[in-house]
Amino acid sequence: MYQKIVVSTLLLFMTAALQAQSKAPMKRDSFPRNSWEIGVDVLSLFEKNNVPAASIFFRRNYAQSAFRGKAWRFQVGMDTEVRNYTDNARFFDDTWRSYGPYLGIGHEWQFHQKRFTWYLGVDMTTAYLASDKYQLLSIADSTVVDSYTEIIRFGMNGILGAQWAITRNIKAALESSFHLQYQSYFLNEPSGKYNTPQETWGQTMIEDKKFTTSFQPFWAIRFIYQIRSSHEKR
Repeated sequence: MYQKIVVSTLLLFMTAALQAQSKAPMKRDSFPRNSWEIGVDVLSLFEKNNVPAASIFFRRNYAQSAFRGKAWRFQVGMDTEVRNYTDNARFFDDTWRSYGPYLGIGHEWQFHQKRFTWYLGVDMTTAYLASDKYQLLSIADSTVVDSYTEIIRFGMNGILGAQWAITRNIKAALESSFHLQYQSYFLNEPSGKYNTPQETWGQTMIEDKKFTTSFQPFWAIRFIYQIRSSHEKR
């Protein structure tokens, strides 16, 4: 379902760009100059984002000409969740604390054609997630769980992207990715009777390390704003 929404969104981007082009032809400098760009991923609106919803994308364009260019890519973000839950049947609050920083650094090679730019790129990514959870599993026998989870990820993405200039400064971009990832997973989950010594509790411990590969046709869909210098704005 979300893929249909994404495709519809992209069609709207392209239609808006074509209409704007027919009304007011874009200047020759519509492609990225030696400048910074900043963007956000709209896939988080559909809860299909591959990077943290609270993240920002940066691009530093350089070595630009009328037809080709290069750029450095950066993405920083953070997943956080702090939650307390209680109701009349519970005698203490469930708590959930998690945080997960994300960092991506890469490079891309661009090919310009009027309003349209397509590019190839490579990103190196790293992500960390740690969470603590204290939860009542059963009211009947007062069973609780006190768990800790830690996930570490390192990835490499091969990027194929296309970008349209909606206006002189605002772009819409779609990226597909071939994703290679290493993940280390650790879970420590003791559980037992509430208000009893934890030494008497049972314990579940899981450690897992693996490599995975995947192809993501909709790795990111971004709105991007190009930051121009004062002399370019004139």
